[in-house]
Order: sequence, then structure tokens, then C-alpha cells
Amino acid sequence: MRKILLLFAVIPLLAGKLPLKNAVLHAMEKNPEILVYKYAPVQAKSQFEATKSLFIPTFSLTTSASRDQQKPNSIFGGRGEEVKTNHEAGGISIVQNLPSGGQINFGITQDRNYTTNIFYNLNPSYTSIFQLTISHPLLKNFGSSVTKQSIIIAKKGYEKSLFDFKSKASDIIFQVVQSYWNYLYNIEVYRVKGESLRLAQNLYNQNREMVKVGTKAPIDIIEAESEVESRKAELIDARNTIENSREELARETGIVDIPQDPSLLEVPRVAKEEMDLNSMINLAMKENPQILGARKDMETANFKMKVKKNALKPELNLQLVLSTIGRGGDKVLYENNNPFGGKIIGKVPGSPIDSLNEALKANYNSVELQLIYTMPIKRKKEIGEFQAAVAEYYQAKRNYEMIRSQVRYEVKQAWRNAMSAFQRIKATKKAEELAEEKLKAELEKFSHGASTNYMVLTYQRDLANAKINALKAIMDYNIALYNLRKSTGSIIPYFGVKIKADEDFGGYNLIQ
Repeated sequence: MRKILLLFAVIPLLAGKLPLKNAVLHAMEKNPEILVYKYAPVQAKSQFEATKSLFIPTFSLTTSASRDQQKPNSIFGGRGEEVKTNHEAGGISIVQNLPSGGQINFGITQDRNYTTNIFYNLNPSYTSIFQLTISHPLLKNFGSSVTKQSIIIAKKGYEKSLFDFKSKASDIIFQVVQSYWNYLYNIEVYRVKGESLRLAQNLYNQNREMVKVGTKAPIDIIEAESEVESRKAELIDARNTIENSREELARETGIVDIPQDPSLLEVPRVAKEEMDLNSMINLAMKENPQILGARKDMETANFKMKVKKNALKPELNLQLVLSTIGRGGDKVLYENNNPFGGKIIGKVPGSPIDSLNEALKANYNSVELQLIYTMPIKRKKEIGEFQAAVAEYYQAKRNYEMIRSQVRYEVKQAWRNAMSAFQRIKATKKAEELAEEKLKAELEKFSHGASTNYMVLTYQRDLANAKINALKAIMDYNIALYNLRKSTGSIIPYFGVKIKADEDFGGYNLIQ
């Protein structure tokens, strides 16, 4: 879908046209700030995904070997100068964290023990143990919200990062809109100043002819010529302003070949757009990304406060251990069944499987239940952290209220600016018409010798200024409309831009 959307964006460019929507869509793909800020949600998304590993079971495998050589200190410690013991052990375990805060640990261990001590009737001996351990908090750290706090906080952080990115994207879209209309405005100003120069040049030429026929003094040419040179300088400045605004628009959109012909750009809106102020304010309260981001901060702070409140409780932990044990090995046979005689007459072979089978039968088992209560004498750390969390929550709440108030003010201001600019369109257009009529009348008087160069040049400047004011009112109205859309949080969907974090070639494509 994104590729199709970009195709429609490119077709007008191939035709040489650049509507405002296409400039915005290109900015979403090429704007350097967008390219930088899009990685913040990517990082937050990755951190959120990483926290989900909390409930992935962990598997561990252990193995060990030891060799012991001692001098016996009793008759049962063995005979001879020394007793040698070889011990090998291995085990596997699986640990699963529980959403409610507990943990289940299931393990199987088996060891082999061989000794030169003649009093061991199983030698080598094998011991197998199956053990299930369940531990769970009953007060402090109890509950899914505490257990999942890292996941919940990371998820809220990711959601906040998307709102922050939308806020940044809204700002950049509005910058593109401003640059677009400013560029068109500067082109039109250049045209108006060119017409003004042409009028001054015509007056200068007219003065020269009148001097030739003797109806004007030569000094009158100086005033007209001075005005021509002054307007040439203004035209040079206007041309420079066009190039600067064109380069700014190219930098923000990533489009190298910005059209220089105003007919290839979008026609600004001059019709009144009906906008109810209360509806605009209600829309902003629901959609403005700054408000949504501040609300997410408040939710996160409120959650942290609840977690820290739970930490004020004493610890009461329950632990249940269920285990079965099995033994096997080579059974030593003594003469006359007397190990003190020291004479071994044979062995009955055994294997590790014997110990495993015996453990599975659970004939030899044990159950252990523990309740462990822990209460610090002073809870300075927990109380301090809870108070800090409370302060953070109220700070986030006040910030949320402040941003709501600020956005409400921005919407009202943008709405008033739009209404004012629309009213100025009519007034400045009327002023332009009147300035043109005044210049025509003054030129008529000048042709009959009833006016001066100064008055004609003044009315020419008045006409140029009136045309520029009329253009500015139109551009201000269009910019004000988009500023209102930015304040209400609707400027992104207005241009058909969708922001969503999706995987794309190992990264994330935020803009569709």
C-alpha cells in the first residue's frame, strides 16, 4: 500500500507539478529530522520486546566432578592409610516465572559416588532426585502488576514514543506547509515588484519624452530614475528571497527540483472553511499527540506509584518443595555378610537406571512447606521511593493539565488567526482595487500636468504594497488553517499519512 501511495506521489512530480500533499509525503520519506527521530520508537519497541522474555522458561544444565583423599579418623571412615572418593554429578532444571509473582522450578539431578571405604554397601552408588519447588510471595511483590512492571512500563514507553514521534511529524508537516506557501508568496511578491519596476520605468521614459519636448524640466528625470534604481534593488532582494525559500523547501521535502513556475504549484485556498471552535477544541483534546503523550506519562507515573506502594508491605513468602529420591549401584557382598571382616566375595551389578526408576516410583519422598516473614526495622528506602513516585505522579498530572490548557489556547489562537486572515482577504483585496483606481486617477492628472512624479511614484508603491498585503492575507489564511489542524492533531491524517511501527528489512517502517 505504501508503494502505491508513493507512486501517486511521484506521478505529479514527473509531470513537473508539485501539489502540497506530494511535498508533505516526500518530506515524510526524506526529511532529515524524520530520518533521525524515527529511531526513537524503534528503540522503545525493541526494549518492550526484550522485556517479554521475563516469562520465557529458562533451561539449565549442570555437571561437576570431584576427587577427595582423606585419612580416616574412625573405624567407619575406612581402613588403611587413606580413603579415596570420586564424585560425579549432573542435573537439569527448568524455571518458569509466574505472572502472579511466584516461580516454579523443576529439576532432576543424578550423581555417582565411588569410594575405597569398605563400609559402603553400594559402591559405586547412584542417587537420582526429582524435585519440584514452588515459591510465591503473599504480600510484597504479589500480583501481576508488580511482576510485569518492566513489561508494562516498557509498553507505555513505546506508546509514548509513538505519540512523541507523531508530535514531531506534525511539526515537520507544518514546517513544510509554511515553507510551501512562503515560497509561493515570495514568487508572487517578486512578480508584483517586477510590475512595480515596470511602472516606474514607464514613468521614467515618459519624463524623458516630456523633457525632450520641453514640458518638463531635466531635474524631474532624476527623481524618476532614482525610483527605478531603488525598485531594481528591491527586485534583486526579492529574487534572493525566492532562492532562499526554495532551498528551504527543498531541504525539508528532500525534493531537489522545486518548480519555479507558480502555475505548477497548488492554488491557495480563498474560500471560507467552516470551523466550529468548540468542535476544534474537543477534537484537540482527543487527538493532539502532545496531550496523548502527556496522558501516557501520567498513566506510567500512576502505575509506578502503585508498584512502590506495594513495596511498603512486609514480605511473606511461601515455599513448597516436593522431592523423590532413588538409589542404586553395585551391591558389595561380604563374607558371612560381615563388612567388618573386610573380605569382599563379590558384587551384584547395578546401574544409574535403577536409581531413576526408584525415584519415579516415589516410594521415598519428602514434602517441605515454609512460610518466611521478613519486616525491616526501618523502611526508609521503601518510603522514600514511594514518596518520590507520588511526587512524580502529581508532576505528570500537573504537566498533563498544563499541556491541555496550552493546547486549548493554541487552538483558540489558531482559530482566531484563521478567521482574522479570512476577513483580511476581503479587506486587502478591496484596498488593492482602490489603490489601482487611485493610481489611474493620478496618472490621468499627471498627463495633464496636474500632478507630480512624487505623487505618481507614491501611488505606484501604494498599489504594490496593497497587492503584497492581499497576497499575504491569502497565504496567512492557508497557513492558519494548517496550524489549526496541527493544534487539533488532525494534520497527519489530513494528508493521508499513517504512522505505525512495522518490521521492514530488520528495522521499522513508521510511515505508511
